[in-house]
Amino acid sequence: SLKPSDDAVPTPDAAGLPHPAGWVGQRYEEEKRRRAEMGFDDMLIRLNAALQADGGERLASVIREQFPVALIDEFQDTDPVQYSIFDSIYRIEENHLDSGLFLIGDPKQAIYAFRGADIYTYLRARQATTGRHHTLGTNFRSSHAMVEAVNHVFQRAETGRGAFLFRQPDGDNPVPFHSVLSQGRSEQLQGDCHTP
Repeated sequence: SLKPSDDAVPTPDAAGLPHPAGWVGQRYEEEKRRRAEMGFDDMLIRLNAALQADGGERLASVIREQFPVALIDEFQDTDPVQYSIFDSIYRIEENHLDSGLFLIGDPKQAIYAFRGADIYTYLRARQATTGRHHTLGTNFRSSHAMVEAVNHVFQRAETGRGAFLFRQPDGDNPVPFHSVLSQGRSEQLQGDCHTP
């Protein structure tokens, strides 16, 4: 049959969205230029462009000299532009001894996809730092019961394709789940939880 499937036929609203979205985006950029304003994303995009352009290595060197060691917490929420900046400055895979970059992240906490963060940036960094991973073996913030519950859920999900669905048919798993111990909490639940 030559009839297209229902999935292949665009809906009227989908066909009309690119034009207004493009117009709004263009108008927004024009208004920022007119007002000589920049947003946070603009700063990132321009810094990344400068690092990739002629003279970018010199800029990276100046930044690296001023900040020879950097620590990026919540790295799982890093987007590709941010990672490109860090990589241009600190040459992550090369692991030079004159500078240091510490990436602290947990893929279980990756929640900012709407800001451009993606698991593939995390995987790229994980690959670039192979052999230099350290895992915190004890959770110091949550109760024993909470840590046991998370361990149980993710360990069970680790079978098959892996807790994060990246295990390859050959068994390679670029994002394995590691169970942790718990320090527990000193606070105790107080009072009667039942209503009369």
